[in-house]
Amino acid sequence: MRLWCGIGAAALVVALGSMPVFGQPPVPDSAGFEARLSAAVSTLAETEPRLKQLPLPKRQALIEFVIGNMLFVTTHEVGHGVLTELAIPNVGRDEDAADAFAILTALKLGSSFSHRVLIEAAKGWYLADLRDQKTGEKPTYFDAHAMNLQRAYHIVCLMVGSDPEKYKELADIAGMPTDRQQSCQDDFRTAQWSWETLLKPHLRAAEQPAQQVEVVYGPARGRLEVYARSFHELRFLEPLVEHLVRHFAWPKPLTMEMQSCGEIGANWRSRRLKLCYEMAEDFAELYAEYGDRLKSLKPRTPLPVRDLRRAR
Repeated sequence: MRLWCGIGAAALVVALGSMPVFGQPPVPDSAGFEARLSAAVSTLAETEPRLKQLPLPKRQALIEFVIGNMLFVTTHEVGHGVLTELAIPNVGRDEDAADAFAILTALKLGSSFSHRVLIEAAKGWYLADLRDQKTGEKPTYFDAHAMNLQRAYHIVCLMVGSDPEKYKELADIAGMPTDRQQSCQDDFRTAQWSWETLLKPHLRAAEQPAQQVEVVYGPARGRLEVYARSFHELRFLEPLVEHLVRHFAWPKPLTMEMQSCGEIGANWRSRRLKLCYEMAEDFAELYAEYGDRLKSLKPRTPLPVRDLRRAR
């Protein structure tokens, strides 16, 4: 399990190279992404013998899950940074706004891969809820974040709202009533208009100098060393940094950092994005332990893996 995220990191850095900043024209999807993903899987399988224990389909599914969720978390935290550093007003909860930023960013790209990212992120919230049920973790209604299943449905809702026909099957699979599918169109239009309006004054003009961004990959030991080495060698953060400085007029220098945190997490504080290696490991273990269980869920349960794959 510990080594599976190394493959996810390899593919993830490819994906970040094609990620747009919301409010800007989408950057073309990386050419030959699927071929490069397969190449990354083959390379790591050769260098890490224990990966051969996994059947190829499950290996691929786990990789997609880790990629999608790491991309979503990263873009979510960028949403926090945009709100904070550009002093953008927000009349709702910051966590909801950051989720909307991440979802709209992926939808703006418009590629089949970016849409799969959202589906994998929705699966992530569903699996997190499944794990909480098994471990007896009680919901914290006072938390700043929405409930896991609410966050999953938020993703589905904005996807459906952006294109009701394209994602109708996805909405039906998720058990979303017809009237809610219709109102999701209003939710999407409101979110899109709000973000575009608020970001417009902060877009960087061509003649403006790009802001400085320091990129840091912290060391790690033991089971996390493979994550630190993989992310560093693959320059995971650099494509994201390039897009941030290209599109936004940041008032002060920023720092983007990956490190061993001693806990699972990610945050944006004091002009610094921090991503923990432990989070990538947690996504791999979450899918490895609970991913197969989704196949046996009753039809009324939202977001079953077998149906979501068919809806892509």
